[in-house]
Amino acid sequence: MTGRLVLLTGIIPRGRGRSPARFMPESIPASKLAESITDLAQRFTALGRQPTVPGDANVRFAHPVFGGLTRRQWLRFAEIHQSHHVAIMEDIVRAKAT
Repeated sequence: MTGRLVLLTGIIPRGRGRSPARFMPESIPASKLAESITDLAQRFTALGRQPTVPGDANVRFAHPVFGGLTRRQWLRFAEIHQSHHVAIMEDIVRAKAT
């Protein structure tokens, strides 16, 4: 249910979930972060352009909280998730500026 609401609204509530330890960020230089973001954006664009294979529209891939998501749902979730983290980073930058 939660996953469907996130996909529908495009919003991940703040402070609800915790990242698994293996996904906790490390301190890296801003230039390396910018390079990684550019690479990731290119990969997502390429994924979105891949043609679907007949019958794969309903194939589901596991998500630890949302259950099975289709490829289209995963791409939508990735967009929402990235926006969520960008908003957090913007809040951190604003807080440091004051």
